[in-house]
Amino acid sequence: DELATACTDPDKLVAAYEAVIDRYSLRTIDVDVEGANLTDRAAGERRAQALAEIQSARAGTDTPLAVWLTLPITPAGLTEEGTDAVTQMLEAGVDLAGVNAMTMDYGGSLPAGTSMIDGTKSALNALHQQLRVIYLRQDIGGVNSSKQQATVHMPPAACRTRARPADGR
Repeated sequence: DELATACTDPDKLVAAYEAVIDRYSLRTIDVDVEGANLTDRAAGERRAQALAEIQSARAGTDTPLAVWLTLPITPAGLTEEGTDAVTQMLEAGVDLAGVNAMTMDYGGSLPAGTSMIDGTKSALNALHQQLRVIYLRQDIGGVNSSKQQATVHMPPAACRTRARPADGR
């Protein structure tokens, strides 16, 4: 489980995140939220509040903290839980550095006959539009805001997808 799912005490959660951040002298963290960790709204609220508190405490110091979210995506974009996770972060006051789209495996959401490249293009375009709407609702930047342009990333996939050629290789 992700920390916010396992730790329900807000003060202990902040301390747990800070312990990892301090142990490795981190200036950037990437919180990978998927599966049950993503659908747990209470954990999402705790996660967002804790990271906002840490980021706020470090703002203006020589150890600021950039926060990234890594979320599952489909060719249609983030799931409702994914957009909720972004919204929770912004509402809590987290200044998101960006959202990494997990484009390495679409499972059954990739329409038949659609290539991984086309699915990925579709996913990233949809994500950009979703973030545009979320940021506008939060009154953060405009359509061409550099903040929004910088928020969409696709980490390289260092694994094989489940899609295999007919010969199984």
